[in-house]
Amino acid sequence: MKPKACGKLSSVIRAGISVFVFLSALLLMCGRSYGIADWTVMIYMDGANNLQGGMIDNFNQIAKVGSSDNVNIVVQIKLKNKEKGVVRRYLVQKFEDKNMNPNRKNKLVAMNGDGSDNYSDQVNAKYREILSNWDMGDANTLLNFVNWALTKKGYEANNYMLIIVDHGTGWKGICVDEYSPQEAGRNPNKNPEEIVTKMKLADLGSKLGSINAIISEKTDREKDKLDILGLDACYMSQVEVMHELKDRAKYIVASEQLQGDWHYGTTTEDPKKTGFLNLM
Repeated sequence: MKPKACGKLSSVIRAGISVFVFLSALLLMCGRSYGIADWTVMIYMDGANNLQGGMIDNFNQIAKVGSSDNVNIVVQIKLKNKEKGVVRRYLVQKFEDKNMNPNRKNKLVAMNGDGSDNYSDQVNAKYREILSNWDMGDANTLLNFVNWALTKKGYEANNYMLIIVDHGTGWKGICVDEYSPQEAGRNPNKNPEEIVTKMKLADLGSKLGSINAIISEKTDREKDKLDILGLDACYMSQVEVMHELKDRAKYIVASEQLQGDWHYGTTTEDPKKTGFLNLM
């Protein structure tokens, strides 16, 4: 082939690549909304059991990262001993910016007897909601949290991730709540601390379907769904679980066996190691 023809061919190739890149970018922009966050990450943390210490450590990591213009990080957490089962919701702010110090003596301390919060920092008051004692082993509690996050003004995003953190038992279910006054009310002869509830797999699948209906309504896209479902719990990637949840998210991240805690963000013990929230 003559050099002149090669030059013309190169020009055609370069022009073709430019058109391809432009069309690809245009396709990527379709369906996206600007002026809102890229992600809203909803983290459902059930520490109303022997995982309380791990939940606090996870929250510490999350608060090391904090929300940004591109990522909203919202958390619902329940602990067993320190707060007598009180449930709290947070829009997690980076602790250097909003004084949300991730330590055991700060945001995760006990409530006053009258239900008021004994934490006096008014700067953070608007980022915190305090709830009555809800059963974290009830799929309706999960639905209520996600519905709140999806419909609350300011938490809109182009993509939605839900992470459920607790004990997992595969097809038997997830989220063990060892302090459930609601369930105790149905068992008046037992102490509330002797009542253990667990979210059944079928109930989880059903409520995730309801969650996806809310997402479809928000995005105005038929049969839309969670972009990522994370199950930070043991045994939740078993075939029975995946069969039940296969249509509930575009991607599911889970372990089929015993697992340790996920790494959410930089830790004091290992400041050079980054978690997945650092990368968003």
